[in-house]
Amino acid sequence: LFVDKMSSLTTHGVFTVLPGSCIEAVHGGKLEIGADCGFNGGAYISCAERITIGRDVRAGRNVTIRDTNGGHWINLPGYRNTKPVEIGDHVWLCEGCTVMPGVRIGAGSIVGERAVVFTNVPPNALVMGNPAKVVCEKVEWKY
Repeated sequence: LFVDKMSSLTTHGVFTVLPGSCIEAVHGGKLEIGADCGFNGGAYISCAERITIGRDVRAGRNVTIRDTNGGHWINLPGYRNTKPVEIGDHVWLCEGCTVMPGVRIGAGSIVGERAVVFTNVPPNALVMGNPAKVVCEKVEWKY
C-alpha cells in the first residue's frame, strides 16, 4: 500500500486485501473504498486522479483497476492520461479482469474472467471479453 503525500485513501469500514497485491495513490489521486470489500491476491489498483469503489465489492486474483496510463502521452484527439473510475456497490470482478481509466461499473454487475473493460457497464449486467461486452442483463449474484 502506497499513498504519496499529495494523495488520499478513504475507507468506509473494513476491507480485505490478500498478499501479493499493490494498491497505490499517487500524484494527488483520491482512492475511496467502501465497507466489506475483498481483494484476492495479486490485486493491482493504480490511482492518480480518482477511483471510487462501492461497498461489498469482490475481486478475484490478479484484478487490475486503474485510472491512469502511467504518464504516457498518446497523440490522439481528446486523449487524457487519467480519467476517474467508479465501481458501484456489490460488484464482482472475476479473476484477471482489467478496469481501464474512465469506466463506470454499475451496481450488482459482474465482470468476467480476464475481461478488459473500456466502456461503462450498466447495473446488474454480466460483461465478458476483450473488449468487454454485455452478455447478460438483470444478473443477480451473492457471496
